[in-house]
Amino acid sequence: RWLIAVSDDDELGFMLQRAVGPTKQTRSGHVWEKGQFHLVDDLEVSNTYAQEPPYQLLRTEVTARSGDREWTGTGIPGAWVPLRHRSADENGEPALLRIVKSPTRWTFGDGRQGAGMCEIHDRIGADGVPAGIRD
Repeated sequence: RWLIAVSDDDELGFMLQRAVGPTKQTRSGHVWEKGQFHLVDDLEVSNTYAQEPPYQLLRTEVTARSGDREWTGTGIPGAWVPLRHRSADENGEPALLRIVKSPTRWTFGDGRQGAGMCEIHDRIGADGVPAGIRD
């Protein structure tokens, strides 16, 4: 998951990444607030998908933390552009990766509005369901 946002008043924004793979998990990024740059210590991301094909992302909710600071936001994708990438998995077997880029309208925890995007990468299971729906 790669999430970016900036508020309409340019006073708040973020770039966040959550990656899960066979050997590691990454939660990183930064928040920019009123001219101050905050490296993210941890973040939580919760996605809501349509429950039938093509399993479109409907909503994403994020909480980012830096020290004792915390920011929240809810993103609603306005469009959905899926790409397919065929490669090999960690065992050398054929794998299909779905890459989705969505321009997103954000509402921050303090009510401010903003714009940005969500980029979601999910391996597609043998049943055709993206892995992200399962986690």
